[in-house]
Amino acid sequence: MPPFPPLLSALDMEANIEFGPDGLPGGEFREPETYFLVECPLWARYPVPVPRKLEFLARSMQDLQAMGLTALHTMGLGLPEEDLETLILLLELEQTGQLGIRVSGSMSVIPDEHMHGDLERAVQVRDLLADGRQGRKTYAQVHAALLELLDAASAPRGVHRTSAHLKDVFEHVVHGLHQRLQRAHYREHEKHHERLGNDPSRTGFMAPDGMIAWNTVKLFMDGVVEKDTSFRFDTPACAGIPAYSPERLTAVLEYADRAGMQVAAHCIGNASVARFLDAVEVVRARHANLDAKRGHRIRHRIEHIETCRARDIPRFTRLGVVASMQPLHEREPVRLWHQKVPEHEWATAFPWKLILESGGMLTFGSDWPIVSCNALESIAHATTRQPWRPGYPQAALSPAEALAGFTSGPALTRHAEARRGKIKPGMAADLVLLKATELSEQVRVQATISKGKVVYDAGRAKQPTRQELETLQISKEFP
Repeated sequence: MPPFPPLLSALDMEANIEFGPDGLPGGEFREPETYFLVECPLWARYPVPVPRKLEFLARSMQDLQAMGLTALHTMGLGLPEEDLETLILLLELEQTGQLGIRVSGSMSVIPDEHMHGDLERAVQVRDLLADGRQGRKTYAQVHAALLELLDAASAPRGVHRTSAHLKDVFEHVVHGLHQRLQRAHYREHEKHHERLGNDPSRTGFMAPDGMIAWNTVKLFMDGVVEKDTSFRFDTPACAGIPAYSPERLTAVLEYADRAGMQVAAHCIGNASVARFLDAVEVVRARHANLDAKRGHRIRHRIEHIETCRARDIPRFTRLGVVASMQPLHEREPVRLWHQKVPEHEWATAFPWKLILESGGMLTFGSDWPIVSCNALESIAHATTRQPWRPGYPQAALSPAEALAGFTSGPALTRHAEARRGKIKPGMAADLVLLKATELSEQVRVQATISKGKVVYDAGRAKQPTRQELETLQISKEFP
């Protein structure tokens, strides 16, 4: 059997790439840090033109509107430059009137020596959008500043976990590819911006009540249960997990909280959840006077929470931390997940009901493309969930509770409960009209309304042919 590639061994990537019994790669790459091996060379060699990216993104927004979504939160995968490019594309759609859905976004923070630079960049982006909304900068000026940040974000990052000689190889090969990729992205956007010329639709002030907000920083505490990369109390931590030490995590939270930025932390394992809550508790104590001055606490959030200690559930309420969860991630105990997690942890797994009953804030999502982004499917699952074993707590939500997870819950998460999330005078007219002739019939989206404008009407929507659907699927997979 061929030996494991020495460079990958030195970089601690044995667990991130699946190899068969013959020692050859099996085709599965685990976690984003290994994706560059395929993605970077291909994307750098064959960059997708900006107009085509805009076309794909606009089409995706239309698909989401047809599902009855009026808002979404896009989460990064640990590459700040990708977060920036997503924002640049979304702003382009907004300026040309093609963005009929509200988008909240995040800037990734990576736990290395450039971590504080990531945080500073996140605040810069937030402030740039505020300047555009308030008329202090034109759209063209905001676009140009974001391009400069995109260019700066492509600089190679240092690597600490490799030996001296392999560190040079890693930085020159891996980060060289990554930098080439980002330079290609930057050049494409630069050329597209030059083609826009003096188009007045892109040089005026941005709308004060715009569709885009970028007020969150995203970080990964751990990986997933199935790949043995989650951080749990019942298993030893694997290399690089948890990604943040207590000191580093507290530093990120303290910086973001002081700047008024929400922190969204990917925490699958109960140890990750507990460590994040510990850091929030420290920052709450340090910023008590600041919170009193601004009149509220920043609602930091934990993503996923697949396992959680019973003692940590009430802390969500006490610390004002949002539980951001995905109903369709929960399944009956027949999966690999249940082989990895011991049964004594099951009673408090996926604890959205327990957190809600304790008075905590709950918001639902999909983590698409991991599961379907159809909110109606998630609501149906949340209301019909059954305990995995007799004697376990009742896990199903009421229809009103599940619906709140996709309406008032997200608004509360974004400090927007005074403007969105409910149907009452003075609120934003973001509405979905549902249709079902019988209670047993599957509920369907009849119309989606964004800011008072109908952006999807099932009665007028053109139904795609089979050939169009197949073409769309191919174009999404191979842009």
